[in-house]
Amino acid sequence: MKKLINNLLVFFIVGALLGWAAYEFRMVSAYLLTYITRFRLLFTYVCFGGILGLFSFFIYYFIRRIPGKIYFEEVKLTIPEFSEMTIKVNNEYRLVAWKLFVESITRIATQPLDSESGHLREALNSLYSLFSTSRELLKSMKPTPATDGTTVELFAIGMLNDVIRPFLAKWHRLLTEFEKKYPDKRESDWKLNKQFRQELEDLRIKLLRYTRGFGEIAGVQHLEKYIQDK
Repeated sequence: MKKLINNLLVFFIVGALLGWAAYEFRMVSAYLLTYITRFRLLFTYVCFGGILGLFSFFIYYFIRRIPGKIYFEEVKLTIPEFSEMTIKVNNEYRLVAWKLFVESITRIATQPLDSESGHLREALNSLYSLFSTSRELLKSMKPTPATDGTTVELFAIGMLNDVIRPFLAKWHRLLTEFEKKYPDKRESDWKLNKQFRQELEDLRIKLLRYTRGFGEIAGVQHLEKYIQDK
């Protein structure tokens, strides 16, 4: 709401200044007018300019929200790994980014796994669920129209293919083999337990950076309160 009010004021002031400029131009050829008449004209020009400015703002505001996706803007990510990445979005694709943000930030896989407890299988299942849910969400959305920048869906596919998929391909097989060979043993007895946890923590940090990226694209405020990825 504060941003909306600020934008309204900016458009009104710009319109009023344009009205004042038009008044000054009009006065060049009307130097014989009385001061009262000049003041009335000035007031009229400024008000009319301000109203035109507000009208222009409302046109701009509603065009941004037309489902036909007329308006796109650029979001430059502030995450070091993605510092050169610019995402082209509008309100529809911001909503997709918001859904991906919520899916990611609420998963077990993005929360620290206690070194003494915490179930490895549960963490893997969480990753599988995140992968499947994100993929279904991407399949249900319309592709972003042709653009020079990176899109939300390509950013998300990078998370799925470059981060989650390799981890699942490696560790699902290894953990399953251990579970089948030693059904009565605890995960803590697994010789690869420590390595799994270390690689899972590395993966978690990478996922949080993608999650932060989704949050920035969606326009989420105060991300530092929810994400500790540094």
